[in-house]
Amino acid sequence: MRGYLEAMAISEEIIQLHEEREKEKDAAFEITLTDTQYTVNFFNWQDSEPHSAGEELTLGEEMKEHITVNGLVMNHKRSSVARSNSKKHVCVTRSSITANGDVLIKDVKELIDPIDETKCSMMRQELTVENKTLGKKHTVKRFFLPIDM
Repeated sequence: MRGYLEAMAISEEIIQLHEEREKEKDAAFEITLTDTQYTVNFFNWQDSEPHSAGEELTLGEEMKEHITVNGLVMNHKRSSVARSNSKKHVCVTRSSITANGDVLIKDVKELIDPIDETKCSMMRQELTVENKTLGKKHTVKRFFLPIDM
């Protein structure tokens, strides 16, 4: 995630804190995709409750929300839209103005079927951030295994 955070112009100190936290706690995502809704909740293995309220988007509809910094509502808004072409694919695009410039994020998740009966399904994520103001762009590809909680 370092390159992603660097493209967002996040300070080195914050990036190092993020990397330490990733080493300390494993994350799990609960993703639900229906014909009309995309919902994701984030969990730490060490915690039994969701880390955040999660995110719920109606497919094809743009959601605009005010950006909050340290509990203060800012004038800037973040725009998000989720699109899906099947029950195994979702693409969420976000755009917002941050302290470090105009940012566009594209998050594509795809469920990959097993090659044969000895393998299990997995989710592939391709996460791209583009900081248009700074001219920086980074894509990270990650793979996740399904779990029963």
